[in-house]
Amino acid sequence: MFSKFNEMRNILKTINKINNNLIERQKSMKNVFNFDFVSNNDFINELKVCKISEKMIELNESQECIETSGLDQIIDNKTNKRQFICNVCQKGFKLKSNYKSHQLIHSSDKPFVCFWPKCQFKTKTLKYLKSHVLVHKNVKKYECNECHKIFKRRDDLKSHELIHSNDKTFVCDYNECNKRFKRKYELIKHKNSVHLKVRNFECNEKDCNKKFSNKTRLQIHERIHSGDKPFICNQNNCKKRFNDKSYLNQHIKRHLKIKSFKCDYNECKQSIVTLSELKLHKNIVHLKEIQYKCNEKNCDKTYWTSSALSNHKKSFH
Repeated sequence: MFSKFNEMRNILKTINKINNNLIERQKSMKNVFNFDFVSNNDFINELKVCKISEKMIELNESQECIETSGLDQIIDNKTNKRQFICNVCQKGFKLKSNYKSHQLIHSSDKPFVCFWPKCQFKTKTLKYLKSHVLVHKNVKKYECNECHKIFKRRDDLKSHELIHSNDKTFVCDYNECNKRFKRKYELIKHKNSVHLKVRNFECNEKDCNKKFSNKTRLQIHERIHSGDKPFICNQNNCKKRFNDKSYLNQHIKRHLKIKSFKCDYNECKQSIVTLSELKLHKNIVHLKEIQYKCNEKNCDKTYWTSSALSNHKKSFH
């Protein structure tokens, strides 16, 4: 009898210990993500492992690991050297944690997983995960001073405010490129795709094997194989379909006669719908530059556009 009593007491102690651990872990999660769970069940059902330590939090049923700020931070204070050098773009970092975060830019891995029930969001950094969690809160408190649009996240507001500004503060320093961008991620995408030729996203279609710099471009490409055109023009019962939303937006501008790009060559001032058409206009009308030449044997055909050259090759070679 006494042994059974001890056994029951030990079981109750264990249950209380587990419960207290869960409460402490939930508090730690709240501190990390600045987020209140709706109930303990929401927290317990979704969470399989929640190990708060100096180095990681393990979340979700997939047991994906995400790093916190507890990584080693090594700074040479005397020489102020950047000890951690990226082997892809040669950018240097003082802190190992910043170096580790930067490496994810060149990778397709997304180790940070949203713990919210049935949410499949993944991202590359803890910062973006914490920002994403606010999506699950139905609170909008960041207002644009220009147009008064309201956002859930400060980052969304900052990104939106760039619409009202002409400032392009991020400059590409690769081989004196000097192209400017409004947003840092646009600069990173530009470097990866244009200069570093990073192509981590590959088409799985048989005999295709084309590679792309980002998932969006891959998805657009895959619609070529499937024939899917989900974007439909509703202007004047047009009903024309497109496989890329940007093509639809360009098409709608033609309906609305919106010509945002003006030629500045010798006071030409002709208005054009798209930037690519403006460049083509300058080449054909002003510069007289033929940029596309057929490289097939015994063929010296030249064309103004890459699409015209591609059609030529398909028809004759």
